[in-house]
Amino acid sequence: MKKILVPIDLSEGSENAINIARNLSDQTKADITILHVVSSPRGAVLLEDGTVKDDGEHNLKVHQTKALEVRNRIEEKFDALTNINVKVKIGGVNEIILNELKASEYSLLVLGMTGQLAASFWTNSHTEYLSKHAQVPVLTLKCDRSNMSFEKIVFVSDFLQSEEANLSILRIFSNYYKSRLVLLKIVTEDQQRSEEEITSTAEAFAKENLLENFEVVIHKDVTVEEGIATFCNQNNIDLIAIGTHQRGGFSTLFRRSVSQNIVRSLYHPIITIPIA
Repeated sequence: MKKILVPIDLSEGSENAINIARNLSDQTKADITILHVVSSPRGAVLLEDGTVKDDGEHNLKVHQTKALEVRNRIEEKFDALTNINVKVKIGGVNEIILNELKASEYSLLVLGMTGQLAASFWTNSHTEYLSKHAQVPVLTLKCDRSNMSFEKIVFVSDFLQSEEANLSILRIFSNYYKSRLVLLKIVTEDQQRSEEEITSTAEAFAKENLLENFEVVIHKDVTVEEGIATFCNQNNIDLIAIGTHQRGGFSTLFRRSVSQNIVRSLYHPIITIPIA
């Protein structure tokens, strides 16, 4: 893991995101970039990178002063840390974050789920948009998990085929935290495949993606979301991982109410992994 991007809005959630990024950095030696976006004036024209175009029609002095004040506050707070870089920009939140991800070789985007970045989570929020469009894994959390060891990670999927996916982030977590990986398939009443078929496909999937120290678990429940919640709560899961197909948004497993119910009912950190 080379670099971690942590967009912040100066809320408690932001503090939690920074804390867990520092935990990861301690393990992987990754550099951290803290990014704060000062919202652009209403009606301002944005450039391709999401920043405001200074066309002379808007007074940007107030926004520039605020940006400088925020930068000074953040730099002062983390002055003693050598691997943290601070960036403050004026413009559109989503556009600037995605452009920053494209401009540098980030391995992970970390978002705290309170305040501006988490309003109406998984519906019309910044977090949903970023999880859908970011080309890197997105780790979201609702509370302070800075001391978490990630000993147990669950990767939820239908395991319909043994396709290759970019799961390097799971291998990184597993390597540094010595994690036990659970490949979880939730079975409901309308399940057509046999448990033998599901297990065989999941094991082939793991082999295709070089996953080690794993077990395949099939959990029966009324709905997918109830199954995930029950399994993760009963088994002290530290991190929930799901794949996102970016052309169509979230995978079929996490469409509509499923994703919303999981996030609202669980306090587990969730990492979404882009799968082409």
